Amino acid sequence: VAMAALKVLKDEMLAENAESLGKIFREELKKINSPHIMKIRGKGLLNAIIIDHDDKNAAWNLCLELKENGLLAKQTHGHIIRFAPPLIITKEQIMDCVEIIKKKSKIYNPRYVGNIGIVAQILVSCFFIRHHTIGACFQCWI
Repeated sequence: VAMAALKVLKDEMLAENAESLGKIFREELKKINSPHIMKIRGKGLLNAIIIDHDDKNAAWNLCLELKENGLLAKQTHGHIIRFAPPLIITKEQIMDCVEIIKKKSKIYNPRYVGNIGIVAQILVSCFFIRHHTIGACFQCWI
């Protein structure tokens, strides 16, 4: 089974896909230009945004808002949001993720407690709920 999985990774160029799409994702997040984004970091599709916000629950609240819009992310250490999409994600799906993040960052007033104006402080590597292949995401394995 392990050898077959490695063959799929190689044959479908999933590592190369992860590297190029991760770069696109980070570049698009930088374009959001939020005052609450301290740093965007990542390697391949495993990415993170570090949030600078007075509300200690801002990252958690943003994760909840993203989930309601079809994008799963994980809050970590109170001020970081992580995204970990499946290796089979497409550029179109990455752009959909970015649009959800942009939408949430514009809806909330930055002074609102628990706002999503801090949205760009998200660690970037996401499961995009609407566009996964059965068995390809964590939700399908539970």
